[in-house]
Amino acid sequence: AGAREVIAFDVASGCSRTVSIAAGEVAWLHQGSVGYVVKAPAVAGVSLELRCAGDVDASDPEMRDDAEWGEDRRWDAGSEFYGSDVVFIAALHHGPNPANATYQYAVLPGTTAAADAARQAFALFLPDATNVVRNDQGAQAVVVTGGADGPVVQAAMFEAGAMTLPLGGALGTVLLEASGPCVIQARPKAAHWVFSVAQGDADGSVAYLDVSLNVTGVLTPGSYAYELPGIDTGIAAVDDVQVSESGGRTLLRFGLPHDADAAAYGNRAELFYGAPVTLQVPTVATTTTAATTTTTAVTTTTTTTAATTTTTASPPPPPIDEPPLPPVPCSSAAAASSWSPAAPIVGFCLLMRLVAQGA
Repeated sequence: AGAREVIAFDVASGCSRTVSIAAGEVAWLHQGSVGYVVKAPAVAGVSLELRCAGDVDASDPEMRDDAEWGEDRRWDAGSEFYGSDVVFIAALHHGPNPANATYQYAVLPGTTAAADAARQAFALFLPDATNVVRNDQGAQAVVVTGGADGPVVQAAMFEAGAMTLPLGGALGTVLLEASGPCVIQARPKAAHWVFSVAQGDADGSVAYLDVSLNVTGVLTPGSYAYELPGIDTGIAAVDDVQVSESGGRTLLRFGLPHDADAAAYGNRAELFYGAPVTLQVPTVATTTTAATTTTTAVTTTTTTTAATTTTTASPPPPPIDEPPLPPVPCSSAAAASSWSPAAPIVGFCLLMRLVAQGA
């Protein structure tokens, strides 16, 4: 479907090609096990320039030819690793002096089948499904709506600030604020919201990150434990996540591994600075129980009981049993580049929107 071209290359010959993507069209680029999707704006086209191997000038030719680093088998022409360190560049050109011009692209790692790529490319860029809500010096953020599992928010905030998220449905438009630089992924669902939040610059002096939403009556207030990722799985975090409501807003305070936690983490707290905090927060609907009325006989007795005080920690976090989040589409005027995997094949498939819809 559409125009398709396979560009073969090796270490010696390289590759050099520029492909035009017409206005409103979606292009699919597959290289090794990574896919790239580019959507040209409705009013103008863009050009995709491909270069690899000898067509890319080495910043350090001596290191390029030094066999002492990297995979030794990359020098063996009979090995599957031959040429696996070849540089691959895909760059978008938007013409000279662009003004108020936009386009979207997405990187999809672990993609192998061209047919799946075509369907995925179209599904990713359905009209109004992918909303680039911020793309400036302060933040980059995308909201993907229209999926069976509800909207997905993916945002990188380079500083404290706020953004408006068009979540749709009963939630409508939600204002999100963060107290500092961070990366946020959120997936609102009927039974719970899934959050994955990381402090942006891995600063060990930062004890917590506040994220607030201008809604109430949605998330269940409480204290929630989480586990830290790493080689040693299932490491219970010393801190927790506090969910509360105040002044018409829902506040999530993410307790972060920080300097004061050094002893609790066996003096390895710095390994967890900037680690993602992932958890499920149940919605109010799932924690409300119906009141029941019962009639019982009353017997009056006199008893003496000893009062006891029990201190309990936050309950262990529920398992995160969620499918992987979709790729993060971006809108940018910057060139994209990637190191080439071993497979010496570059495929390019230009897909009209209607053709992709029928794939």
